[in-house]
Amino acid sequence: MQENDKTIVIEADVNKRYSSQDNISQYMINNSAETGNTIDKTPGPGCIIGRKYRILSTLQDGGSSSVFIVHPLDDLSQRYVAKVMTKTVRDSSSKRFLREARLHSNINHPNIVKMIDYWSDDYGQYTVLEFIDGKSLKACCGEFSFDEGAALIVAYEVAKALRYVWNKFQIVHRDIKPENIMVDNANYIKLLDFGISKSKNVSQETYLTMDNTILGTPGYMSPEQFINSKSVSIQSDMFSLGATIFYVMTGKVPFEGNDLAQLYKNTCENTPPPILEYCPELSDRFVALMNKLMQKNPADRPASWDDVILEIHSML
Repeated sequence: MQENDKTIVIEADVNKRYSSQDNISQYMINNSAETGNTIDKTPGPGCIIGRKYRILSTLQDGGSSSVFIVHPLDDLSQRYVAKVMTKTVRDSSSKRFLREARLHSNINHPNIVKMIDYWSDDYGQYTVLEFIDGKSLKACCGEFSFDEGAALIVAYEVAKALRYVWNKFQIVHRDIKPENIMVDNANYIKLLDFGISKSKNVSQETYLTMDNTILGTPGYMSPEQFINSKSVSIQSDMFSLGATIFYVMTGKVPFEGNDLAQLYKNTCENTPPPILEYCPELSDRFVALMNKLMQKNPADRPASWDDVILEIHSML
């Protein structure tokens, strides 16, 4: 389970599941929100999608979803990223896609990957995003070490993005992790993937997360997100940001387990290993910030993103 950093969606009674001695992993829905029968035809390099974009190459081919580099037919010099999710028998995935796309299309911030276009057809659901010439934060962590200053810059830029989406759209991201943070070739930070975000501005009729549903990535999720992802606040994203920076500095997630049940128990009951064991050179203020972000009780974390940003800015 330590190496599995995919986002999960489990629509189940978490308390009942975790009281069982059965292997909790059997309740994971194929490590994704999409299951069911799909159309066999798969787009690939050379194909035209949406009558506007030609696929140039494949970035990721993951069964129920694929990611491509595309260019618009009327501008061969432009490059975008297209994510294609095959349609399934689960109607909720289509509704979730439309909700995410509408939310994301209105977001405009320098630290967030911009959505260019979206649509749906008989094959699947498509989003076209800004192309980032760079790598994920996780890939960067595998190539070089971050010092305290570099880690603080990452935290600062991500916190600014999260403050923007909360203040303007009342959005909680719910999936902050190194894979969802891009670093471009100019070392600029970009947040992406609002696929399981929640917004208070979405009506109850269109809001899709049920009570006792788990959404997120184990190892980075807050304790309360394990219990009921529908009720989480911005403090849950703060916890995940702290866990992300912990990974940046140590190369490890703060909470591990052999299965989801053990991860749940460790996240809710145990404290993360002292970061100074891995990085003894860190300042007292940095350690205090990490501890504050990853408090078990959301009420013990910072009250607002402004508080987080001001604290980090004073340390830079």
